Amino acid sequence: MTKSDFAVFQERIETRFERAENRFVQSQLHIQSQIKESEFRLITKLGFLTVSTVSIAVTLLTWLIQI
Repeated sequence: MTKSDFAVFQERIETRFERAENRFVQSQLHIQSQIKESEFRLITKLGFLTVSTVSIAVTLLTWLIQI
């Protein structure tokens, strides 16, 4: 193996590592966006559940006070 062969080999390896790193970064960004979307949906559902629970509690307390 000559120095020029080694240089070509090294360049190919570096190119493959760069591509793999780019795919890894893209995967990370995709996963992060999915996590943010899931968090948003969870917070929305928890907010709705809280409002519903408070509304039911107020309704029940009002009914119990009237009895």
